[in-house]
Amino acid sequence: MRKLLAISLLLLAGVSCLRADQPPGFEPIGYSRRGDIIAYVGKAMCEANQDGSIIPFKIRLYRLCEDKSAFTLLRTINHIEEYAPNMILITDKAEYVVTFDSAGEIGRGKHVVVVYGADGEMLKSWSLEQILDPADLKKAPQSVSSTWWRSGARVIGSSILVNGPMKIVLNEEVGFYQYLLDLEKLEWRKVR
Repeated sequence: MRKLLAISLLLLAGVSCLRADQPPGFEPIGYSRRGDIIAYVGKAMCEANQDGSIIPFKIRLYRLCEDKSAFTLLRTINHIEEYAPNMILITDKAEYVVTFDSAGEIGRGKHVVVVYGADGEMLKSWSLEQILDPADLKKAPQSVSSTWWRSGARVIGSSILVNGPMKIVLNEEVGFYQYLLDLEKLEWRKVR
């Protein structure tokens, strides 16, 4: 019995060592296009900003090591929103990290999209009214807690392309609209 217990403990120790250099938590909430940088969101533990405001969530970026054996912590960002982001996009070298919406409140609030720079500082945030023109805002389906303003988004160089809600036309999905966020200029532009 003691031998079985000792072997079990050794096996458990070996498994925990294999996981020791992996990022904590569940599935990552964001990836770079190449997949070598991933983002996790976690609750901050009673931390405050310099102005005394509480930091509710931290975004931790991890980079895949060159030998592809493990991820290492690249940067930690204090998320400005009260709730965890719904989606995170990361440029190839993590010069920009872009968060979308809040869990449970898509398209609502003053921080629908937030851009963080290479040092983790917030560069700019937008409400949905600052992104969409009034006609497109009316087209976005609404529920009690959300405005379903996007069906997808992706990184294209130093820009983010956001597709509006989809509709079916002649058996083909077509977006109502598309907007492009230029991350260097921090400006939105309607594409379609």
